[in-house]
Amino acid sequence: MVSGGVRHDYEYYLQQWSQVYSSQKPWMVIYYGPIHILLAYMLVLGPLGPKILMCTAFMCMNSILVSRLQKVFNVNYNAILIYLLAIPLNGLIIFAGFWYGLNDLFTASFIIAAILARLDRKFYLIGVLIGFAALIKYYPLLFLPFLMFDERCIRLRPGFTALLVFSLGIGVAWLFWGNYVFISLEAGVTREAKLLSILASLNVHSWLIGGSGIVEWMVKYNTQMVVVATVLVIWVSWRSGLSWLSSFVVGILTILLSYKVGHPQLYIPWLTAIAFLPLLSTKLDFQTAWICIPFAIFLSVFQSMYTLGNNMQGPWLIVRHNIGFVSFILGFLIICRVIYLHKHLPKRTLIFAW
Repeated sequence: MVSGGVRHDYEYYLQQWSQVYSSQKPWMVIYYGPIHILLAYMLVLGPLGPKILMCTAFMCMNSILVSRLQKVFNVNYNAILIYLLAIPLNGLIIFAGFWYGLNDLFTASFIIAAILARLDRKFYLIGVLIGFAALIKYYPLLFLPFLMFDERCIRLRPGFTALLVFSLGIGVAWLFWGNYVFISLEAGVTREAKLLSILASLNVHSWLIGGSGIVEWMVKYNTQMVVVATVLVIWVSWRSGLSWLSSFVVGILTILLSYKVGHPQLYIPWLTAIAFLPLLSTKLDFQTAWICIPFAIFLSVFQSMYTLGNNMQGPWLIVRHNIGFVSFILGFLIICRVIYLHKHLPKRTLIFAW
């Protein structure tokens, strides 16, 4: 993490954090939440202070995950391979997480903690942790419903607690920084299609769906598309009887595939969730992990190529322009395969409980 120095988006992080020290409004130039802003105070340890904190937090949570997996490792060596491919040997974790020091690694630390809390059925704590994760980057709020799945009902406690923590965090930020906090939220909605998003590839090959006007419309209304995709995958995964963790894995993948900003680092929490699947000790969840491994390898290879290939410029542009198609097709096939795997399970009805 230290040898990676200051590079990629971490350069922009430092620009924003310096504004905090100079009493300027930090919300004008970047898209992140209040906890990300507070990392500025780690600059007392030098420019790599926040990066060291984020990486250390992830390593600590990863060590807890490994300790939980130890019993599974002792009886099923395949679980070790799933863990290795998903986290320590994955190029996305290595380069985007530790080499670049992107804050998605920090977000993933809270999501790992939330999954651990769900394993222990600590529903209030789930909400607190997801609320904190959303105060770093906003997208974890969309992951929350899948952690609310509980046998034959959907628990409302995590949702209530997460929204309370998130609202309080945004409220306190508003008291200090005013309406700039809401400008940050709006900026995230208006971003253009990037990298792994199929919309980025369709921008290059707009003739495939009838012209650039259609692509522009899809980009403009992408927020609504993501919401529809989220609601749909919640219903399908719940109705199909998927476990809460398999639902979580399928749900995150669906959300990120439908989101126009296809930054690979957004998938870091998804990779950590795959490593958890053997803990549920069911054949279907273990099979879900294996079904997802090809996409985990795809992310690893892509991020390695991106980092070592000059950010996909020059001769790499052909990959950059078409990778969105590969990402979407592979991800879609994995989602369908996981849903089909669970087709024989009893269908659930929608029941809520506190």
